[in-house]
Order: sequence, then structure tokens, then C-alpha cells
Amino acid sequence: MVPAASENSAYAAIGRKWKAATKAVLGGEIGDFSEYEGWLSSIRTLRSSGKSSLSGKEVFFTHSEYPQKARTVALDEIDFNKKYAPLNINSLKDIDSIIEAVSERAIYTGNVVLGNSRFVEKSSGVLDCNYIYRCDRIAHSTYVAHSTIISYCECAFGVEGSGNSSFVIKGGCNMFVSRCLEASKCDNSSDIYYCHGLSGCADCMFSFNMKSRRNCIGNLQLPREKYLEIKAKLLSEMREMLKREKRLPHITSLAGSCKPDYSEMKKAMGKMPAPPSEKPDTKPVETAFSKTTGLLFGVSRQGVDKYGEWLKRHVNPVYEQKSCASGKRLLLSEHSHFMLFPRDRLINIHEADFLGENLKISEEEAGSISLQNAAGTISKLAYFCPDWEMGNVGNLSDCLVAINSNTCHKCILPINSKLCSHYYWPRDSEHLFGGNETRTSSFCINTYHSEKLARCFEVDSSWNCSGCYFCHDCENVHDSMFCFNVKNMKYAIGNIGLPREQYLEIKKRVLVEINAQLDKEAAVRQSIFSIGAKR
Repeated sequence: MVPAASENSAYAAIGRKWKAATKAVLGGEIGDFSEYEGWLSSIRTLRSSGKSSLSGKEVFFTHSEYPQKARTVALDEIDFNKKYAPLNINSLKDIDSIIEAVSERAIYTGNVVLGNSRFVEKSSGVLDCNYIYRCDRIAHSTYVAHSTIISYCECAFGVEGSGNSSFVIKGGCNMFVSRCLEASKCDNSSDIYYCHGLSGCADCMFSFNMKSRRNCIGNLQLPREKYLEIKAKLLSEMREMLKREKRLPHITSLAGSCKPDYSEMKKAMGKMPAPPSEKPDTKPVETAFSKTTGLLFGVSRQGVDKYGEWLKRHVNPVYEQKSCASGKRLLLSEHSHFMLFPRDRLINIHEADFLGENLKISEEEAGSISLQNAAGTISKLAYFCPDWEMGNVGNLSDCLVAINSNTCHKCILPINSKLCSHYYWPRDSEHLFGGNETRTSSFCINTYHSEKLARCFEVDSSWNCSGCYFCHDCENVHDSMFCFNVKNMKYAIGNIGLPREQYLEIKKRVLVEINAQLDKEAAVRQSIFSIGAKR
């Protein structure tokens, strides 16, 4: 159902930009935005929704980790100046008794819109954005709809895991791209359609794993005039299909609809030189883990992988797969649309670089390619690589999709980060272990969807906090525990400030219990996502 919209609403503005985007990308308008929401919304997202415990209105969350029966509220319903009744300090004997004492204050917040944001609808996890509709985990962007994990983008529709891009329709995991449709894991490229693994390319269609190329169909470089002729025909077919069916096939479903033709790939692989030997040094990460546990728990612990199952408890999983080209082990993560990659078309990063240079369709195939026969035509070169390295990277152990990061272990999408492990999307950070999507932070364990944290443990959806344990939706809160939806506090438990000595005595008990659990089970039973469950 199309929502009622004023001329200045996010929905109305998105509708106008949709027409501009389709004209720029597809060469012509194809109809109203409302006609294509079913297609655009078919993305892989952790977004969830529920009803506010206060008002009953719809509340959107960036993920589904919160307990099903937990109390929830929209950010604009919170009274940050609310006065709370004092706690019975003598009853705060251990973690469970503290959780029981603060249970009425443990309310999870959705519809989180922060910073200088305006015209945001049905979205959460939004920072410094304008004209946003049905999005989550989005920052510094404008005119974006039905998208997730987006930063510094403009005019993006149905996009996953992308940054610094504009006029993009569908696809995902792209950086610095413009005027693209169904682009997958591409960077510094423009005017590309149904392409995967392109870097520094322009004007390409149905091409895979190429670098610094232009005017290509199926990895075959053509004279400019010939390329434009074929492009015009294909764009016309796409517009007609969209008008008729209101959607186009995803790049992964199109490539996966045809059985792979390995013949050309096997011939090329026989000439591939051996990749360089790589032996990452995990000792710096181990040292960083020991230092971080010492700071947080008062006990330095050894062997980060010993605690791996606990650290990745709320982290996107990674699955072992095999390359169809060599049979070698590779990793596939639940990031962006990677889980949609056809399993019989997976290759590793070295094979992708080599095959992109050595596989292409013929001139005859390029001249006769159409949207209907494209799957069969590109079957011999449509291979997907679930790894990506961009910028200055090095000393990465079992990491995937790394950008300007080094000395990390078992991370997905580390960006400008170092000395992190078992983490999804650490950005501009170091010494992070176990968690999701934390920026500009250091010396933290199990932190989620937050920014500017230091020395924090089990903290979610918070900003500019330090020395916090088991906290949610806190801003400028320091040396505090078990706080929900508060600002500007210090030495607080359950949203109540305490004398420093009293706070430290209770914290000491909590740390003793945390260390006892880690000694016995290599895990802490309680998490920020469990303490708000109804009892």
C-alpha cells in the first residue's frame, strides 16, 4: 500500500529521484517508484520491526537479535530526562540480581535516527542522512530507498553493502561506482550492468573479474561505436522487461540459471602461475586480545580462538566452501548478497584476477547477446569471488572483504582497521573482538552498532561512551553498567548514578563473575541481547 505523502516527504522525494535514476541508468523512465518496490525490497537484510510497548506504533530495528518478547520503544518516545527510583544496592550481589533489579528499565530502542538527519521514514540505524525510506544501517547518504549497510551514497535503490556511490539500482558490495545496475563487488567503476568483480572499469556489461577495462561485453573489448550499439539494444530490453514484469533477474540468479561451462576455465587454469605463499602472523592479534581482556576484565587471557564461539555469537557467520577452479578452500560470508553466489561458480581472489584476464566471449556472441540468452552466453566466464582486498591491506588471517586494513583475524569487512578479530565491519578501529558494526572505537569486546567507544563490553547502539558494560542506547555515558536509553552519566548502574567507590565495588563483583565464567566455559552467559528478555 502506497503511503500518503506530502510533497516534502521522504517517499515523495524518493519517487522523484527514482525517475531521474532510471533515466540516467536505463536511458529512460519506466514508471513510478511504487510499481517497483516489490523488486527493490528483495534484498538480504537483518532489519526487523515490532510494536512500541509505549504507544503501539510500528518500530524498526537494524537487526533481529533482540529477544522476541522484549519491551521496545521508538527513539522519539524516550524521555532522556526521566528520573529513576534508586536501586537497593545491597541486593546487587551478582550479574543476574543486577539484571533483575534493572529489568523494568531494559527497553530496546528502534527507529534510531541520529545526527543531522531529515525526512527519514520506516528506517533505523540512520546517521546524518536526508530522504531515506525503508533502510537500515545507513550513514551520510541522501535519496536512498530499500537499502542496507550504506555509507556516503546518493540515489541508491535496492542496494546492499555499498559506499561512496551514486545512481545505483540493485546489486551490492560496491565502492566508488556510479550509474550501475546489478553491479556486484565492483569499485571505482561507472556505467556497468550485470558485472561482478570489476575495478577501475567503465562502460561494461555482463563482465566478470576485470581491471582497468572499458567498452566490454562479456569481457570482450569492443570498438566504442559497436559497444554503444549493443548497449542500446540491451537497455531497451531491460526497460521493456521492467515495464512488463516490474523486475529484472538478480545477477546471481541470472548467472546461476545456466549450468557452468568449465571447459574454457580449465584450459586457462593450466597456465595460471602459482599464487604467492601467504603465512599471516597472528601473534600481534593474540597480544592485542590479551591487552584488551586485561583492560576490560582485569585478567589478560591467551588464545583468541579459544573464545571464538563466544566472540562470534552475534556476528555474521562464515562458511567453508571450495573453489570450482582448483578445489581449494575458500570462505563465504553472510555479507551483502554473497550468500546468493552460485556455489558451483565460486573462485578465490587469485583465480579471479587471472580468469578475468583470460576468459571472454566471442565477437559473434557479443553481437547476438540478449537479456534472454545472456545466462548461456556468459556461462564460461561468470565466476564469483567472495573475497575482496582494496587499498593498503596485509597480514590478514581468514578475513574477507578488507579495505585499507591489516593484522586482523577472522573479520568480515574490516575498513581502515587493525588488530581486530571475530568481527563484522569494524571501521576506523583497533583492538575490537567479537561484534558487529562499530566505528571509530578501540579496546572493546562484543560491541554492536555503535560509534566512538573505548574499553566497552556488551554495548549496543551507543555513541561516545567509555568503560561501559551491558549498555544499550547510551550517549556520553562513562564507567557505567546495565544502562538503557540515557545520556551524560558516569558511575551509573541501571540509569542511577552512584558514588565512585560504591560503583567500583559492584563492578568488582561483576568482573569476578565474568572471569569465573570465562575460566569455566570460555564464554559469558549474559549478553546485551539477553538482559532485556521478559522474566
